Amino acid sequence: MSIWLPKYNLLFGDMIFGLEQKNSGIIDEANLEAWPNTMKNLMYVYNDAKIVIPGHKTGGDFSLLPHTLEIVQNHDELICIQSKLLATCPHLPSVHAYTIVRRVLGWR
Repeated sequence: MSIWLPKYNLLFGDMIFGLEQKNSGIIDEANLEAWPNTMKNLMYVYNDAKIVIPGHKTGGDFSLLPHTLEIVQNHDELICIQSKLLATCPHLPSVHAYTIVRRVLGWR
């Protein structure tokens, strides 16, 4: 969900992350296929946003949008590596594979 207040050039987006958030965390209900395009659309439509209030962490400015896009795109890399790990070690529970890959990539 996004809310735009043009009078203040303020964008609220539940799917936007603050700069201190370095990874996607656990996002079981997210549509990861649509999320990158959604972020690109928000960046295009609201390119004059001066204040951005994320659904997670601290507010900021427009820079939160490309920051979130980068996190979401990195999440795809995590899932790809996790799939390869599970193919190599089929008895490893997927939640453990997810944790291992996050730590290898330096995501806590």
